[in-house]
Amino acid sequence: MDIRLGTELNYWICFGIVSIVLVLLIYFWKENLLKRFIRYAFGVILAVFLIKNTVSLFLLYLAIKKSSLATYLLSGSNSFFVNHLVIAAESVGEVLILAVILYLAGWSLLRYKKSLVEKEFPLILASIGIITGISNILPVILLGLFLAILWQIIRARKQDKISLIPFLLFATITVNILNVFPFYQKFLENLHLV
Repeated sequence: MDIRLGTELNYWICFGIVSIVLVLLIYFWKENLLKRFIRYAFGVILAVFLIKNTVSLFLLYLAIKKSSLATYLLSGSNSFFVNHLVIAAESVGEVLILAVILYLAGWSLLRYKKSLVEKEFPLILASIGIITGISNILPVILLGLFLAILWQIIRARKQDKISLIPFLLFATITVNILNVFPFYQKFLENLHLV
């Protein structure tokens, strides 16, 4: 199998699985089943994230192994492949730390302001952190809050409690789709988020 094809398949399969999980989470929220399925969804999202990164490293190893410079690129503790492993491990670690920070922020918000968020909110935030990564978490949260405020203005019934979960999930889907297009990456670069 061609390495480029493998990389593309890895990206699109993981993108599809995560998109399906996000749509299912919105459906479960609408049907009041989110409490039952949020842990499974978080497990699937975490597994897809770890598998995607592992497969990417394996495909890089195969590409290097086929190269005529394989002995130089793979040997030694300071080789190209080892350096790439360290960079990938740091990236995965940063995303997992972001997920933990978001979980703790959601948990503290739940603990001190129970009227604002649902019980599933911390795991939703952690899942969104894993899906979007560090560069996209700010646009997702801002877009989710903007959509919630817009919905509240359109409805004009301010006494009803509004849930942030569907808006954050919809914003995650939107930003996930925008990541496919080069103009969005350029936009993030201009904001110095990448």
